[in-house]
Amino acid sequence: MVLRTLRGLFLTVLLLGFASSSMAADYYVRAGAGGNGSDWANAYGSLPATLQRGSTYHIAAGSYGSHQFNDAESGTAMITIKKATAADHG
Repeated sequence: MVLRTLRGLFLTVLLLGFASSSMAADYYVRAGAGGNGSDWANAYGSLPATLQRGSTYHIAAGSYGSHQFNDAESGTAMITIKKATAADHG
C-alpha cells in the first residue's frame, strides 16, 4: 500500500515537472519588428505586456520604450531576459 502511494506521488511530481518545463519557450525581441516572437525573423518589436514564466526573452540591441514588469509570481518559475549576443542569441 505504501509503495503504491509513493509510486503515485512520484508519477504526479514527474508529470508536473514535464508540464511546467513544456510551457517554457525562447522568445525574440528586435526593435522595429512586428511578429509573434517565435524566432528572429518573427521577433516581437518590444517585450509583450505579459511575460510567460519559465521562458527566456532574447533582446537585440536597439532602442525600446519602457516596460512595466508586473507579472504575477508563480512558484519558483522565473522570467529570464537576456541581451542577445553572437555567442548567446537563442
